[in-house]
Amino acid sequence: MKLKIGMGIAFSLWLTLASISHASAHAVLVFSNPQIEQLVTQAPTYVEVEFDGNLIQLGKAKVNVLTVKDSTGLQIDDGKSVATGPILKVGLLKKKISGQVSVNWRVVSSDGHPVEGGYKFYVGVKDVQTSVPVVKGAHVHENYFLHHKVHIAYFAFGFVVIGLWALISVRILRRRGQL
Repeated sequence: MKLKIGMGIAFSLWLTLASISHASAHAVLVFSNPQIEQLVTQAPTYVEVEFDGNLIQLGKAKVNVLTVKDSTGLQIDDGKSVATGPILKVGLLKKKISGQVSVNWRVVSSDGHPVEGGYKFYVGVKDVQTSVPVVKGAHVHENYFLHHKVHIAYFAFGFVVIGLWALISVRILRRRGQL
């Protein structure tokens, strides 16, 4: 009887741990204005990026930040990033801008994971080199198994526990002559 209770507790613990779902709501860029690699004739008054889920806001703390730099690396945004739902927006300083403009963000997605990334657009003249959006953070996973290793371990542990429980139960029942 104690064995069944112990195994029931172990199974319940495994079931609880295995059923805790890992939120995969890491923020993914779905829209930007100006768009990635876009060539605009004049500098916009603001830059805006939109993600596939709401961004977390922690009171007045600056957890969601959008920075914009010109081709010389000089920051040209006003430093007042505003997050509203899934949208992060920052105004640009009144300045003549020409050439490549780099946009970088650091946001906290609805699952609490910080995500960083960036892209480039061009004002007036587009450089010969093309850029690829750079996205860093928890949502970039090269390998499914590495990303879900904790969950795989929970399930493997659970299967081992259930297997041992079944094996022990069968042996006990055979000794008693009930199987």
